[in-house]
Amino acid sequence: MLLTTCGKNVTSGEKSADPAVLESLPFDTLPLSDLSAFADPGQNWQVAQSVWSDMSKDLDIQTESGTGVMVNKPTEETQKNLISNLEHGDLEIKFEVMMPKGSNSGFYFQSRYELQLLDSWGKEDVSHGDMGGIYERWDESKPEGEEGYEGTPPMVNAAKAPGLWQQFHVYFKAPRFNDQGEKIKNASFEYVYLNGMLIQKDVEQTGPTRGAGLEGEAAWGPFLIQGDHGPVAFRNIEYKAYGLDTLALTDVRYERYKGKWDYLPSFDSIAPESSGEVSFLDLTTSSDQADHYGLVFYGKLHVPTSGEYLFETAIDDGGDLYIDSQLVVHNLGEPGLGIERGLVHLDAGIHDFEMTYYQEIWLALLTVKYEGPQIVKRTLASTDLIAEWEAREAAQPAVAVTELETPEMLGGFVEYGGEKLTHTLSVGDPSGVHFSYDLRHGFVIKSWKGDYADVSEMWRGRGQSQLLKPLNAAIEFTSGVPIASLSKSDAAWPAYISDDFRYRGYRIDQDGRPVFQYHYKNIQLEDKLSPGSDKKSLNRNITFASQEPVENTYYRLQAARNIVQLENGLYSVDGQYYLQTDEEVAVAQTSSGTELRFPVSNEGGLQSFSYNILW
Repeated sequence: MLLTTCGKNVTSGEKSADPAVLESLPFDTLPLSDLSAFADPGQNWQVAQSVWSDMSKDLDIQTESGTGVMVNKPTEETQKNLISNLEHGDLEIKFEVMMPKGSNSGFYFQSRYELQLLDSWGKEDVSHGDMGGIYERWDESKPEGEEGYEGTPPMVNAAKAPGLWQQFHVYFKAPRFNDQGEKIKNASFEYVYLNGMLIQKDVEQTGPTRGAGLEGEAAWGPFLIQGDHGPVAFRNIEYKAYGLDTLALTDVRYERYKGKWDYLPSFDSIAPESSGEVSFLDLTTSSDQADHYGLVFYGKLHVPTSGEYLFETAIDDGGDLYIDSQLVVHNLGEPGLGIERGLVHLDAGIHDFEMTYYQEIWLALLTVKYEGPQIVKRTLASTDLIAEWEAREAAQPAVAVTELETPEMLGGFVEYGGEKLTHTLSVGDPSGVHFSYDLRHGFVIKSWKGDYADVSEMWRGRGQSQLLKPLNAAIEFTSGVPIASLSKSDAAWPAYISDDFRYRGYRIDQDGRPVFQYHYKNIQLEDKLSPGSDKKSLNRNITFASQEPVENTYYRLQAARNIVQLENGLYSVDGQYYLQTDEEVAVAQTSSGTELRFPVSNEGGLQSFSYNILW
């Protein structure tokens, strides 16, 4: 099934964001201009403008005064935990955290269920006590050595090096209780992503984990961050706190039309062939033929809370969603599956609902989803065939390439910044340091460590997507042609692809690794990537050969919003990874951030430079 998302949306009502680019309602932001979002914070907690840490020093954390970052610097006198004013049940949260070398902390949902935060960089065997682990429960009444139980380690070690910012995205579901206060469903971590990698999925919690800040279990509670274990920093904390409210669709009826259309017809001008009542938006009940028909569903939409509601329709072939006679989502299909969204303000109460639909040929599909105030995205009165298809795909075992004995090279497509790159080569290495490379533009797309690649999408379903997916968290690098002629070292980097830059293939060196070859004006380039000797870094060596003098030419190592050289000599690239080099490089400040550039200049002959990427 080829899924496409169209870009057009037609909405009515009071809008607060552009639905053409809105895939979900925005997260709430926890303000970090001060610590007022927390109850009675201790003196070990402070806000800062920026934070950095020397990855070679235990528990090192340094700050610059300002706001936007929350920092814990515990001392023997003050080691207080941080407790939120926010009381939550189900909670979806995103945050970035920095762990200094050897440091330890924990994020307790409802102050009871701990997501472990630990410097776990480079560990091959991880436990529940490592970064992203769900900590164990504890029972003192059990025999010695058996007190701890039910801890869940992360599925992979996706932790970065100390001193780098690491991203969590967690969906926690609170326990459920009946009217008598009896627990009827355990708390669970629906998912935990660390640095973009799924590390926990559907982990039930039978009770609070060790060191919980509150006893027992409840439907609500504040989150708690440990302040008594080690230094740690947080920033960009965003969340959605969910309740139990839902929309309800009642009194659903339909009108069925016969006809062959490759566009959405005006049903007002056509007499229906039949009509009736249904319990939900059911294509199979309301139509007895596979193709060439149309439907209009009518019903009453019950809205529990006033606010912004984002509706999404997935339709093959096309249809429109109306609320109170106003068009909310327009979905052409054109023909085939289209996914469209519309944002509308709805007051609490009962609203008129109308959904038009036409089926031309092949797949018949109509799914309506919504998200609203404290309401997680869910399906409205219709079978979610896309979710069922995705669940079937997820249930199949992955086609994975692991345990390499020699370097492995795979062509195919690679995702970068949400886009699919087609002219790529992905290189796996027995050392466990891998990368994907853009052949047309000569840049490293991404790199990762651990197991090599999931190639399921290259082999299943006729290989339509052809995506190669890393088996661990990957970091992405600067895109675009990396060499250019500039009038000065800090001139703007050209946005276009120069006709002077040409890919010339690659050769295989004595270690079985590719060496990429390019031509730029009168310069021959060779680009070789290999694992660092520590098996935790990626080494890159660039060689330039020219028979003529080279002037005013620069090779761009990396570009980012902010690149800072630390006291230990490493460059921190947006706090996402480190760049290490012994070469003299130019630091160029541009309108979009900072760039590291190596000046290519000789009188003819060979010139080379190298650098390491650590994360």
